[in-house]
Amino acid sequence: MSRTTVSFLGVCGALVFLAAAAWGDHRITEADVPKAVMDAVKAAVPGAEFLSGEVDDHHHHQAVYHLDVKSAEGVAHVHVTASGRVTRVVTGFRADHDVPADQLPGPVKDALLKLRPNAQILEVELGHHHDQLVYEIQIAAPHGEEEIYISSSGEVVKLEGDDHRHHERHHD
Repeated sequence: MSRTTVSFLGVCGALVFLAAAAWGDHRITEADVPKAVMDAVKAAVPGAEFLSGEVDDHHHHQAVYHLDVKSAEGVAHVHVTASGRVTRVVTGFRADHDVPADQLPGPVKDALLKLRPNAQILEVELGHHHDQLVYEIQIAAPHGEEEIYISSSGEVVKLEGDDHRHHERHHD
């Protein structure tokens, strides 16, 4: 092979790699949500107010929006295509109530696995931390239990271990 062919193939490979890295889930704000998507969410979950979201750009070659919204009924996790077709709605989450571990939003799961790759989830509760909606995830730790607070957008907000909670109780 000539040097030109090798260089060309190298550039093509780099472009494919960069395109693949850019293609995927990313967090979004309410301003990033198309009107058709938000209208579909509000039709599926009356009174829905945006909490957080991400867009999956590689789902069968079309964008799918994964949104967490709140309403009078609690918190819902909604999947909607860019054209406004609702593909999944998981409802019934209320602050300070248990959440099934298999129904954690993608960014929350990703943050937990990044922080604790082998985490054994004991309990998940939807709660508040400094007026922010968070998933309080209790996991088994080598010396007891650990509680990790993660926002619905995947931000680790707080970590607590048994020793830390014990220390807090004595200073109250």
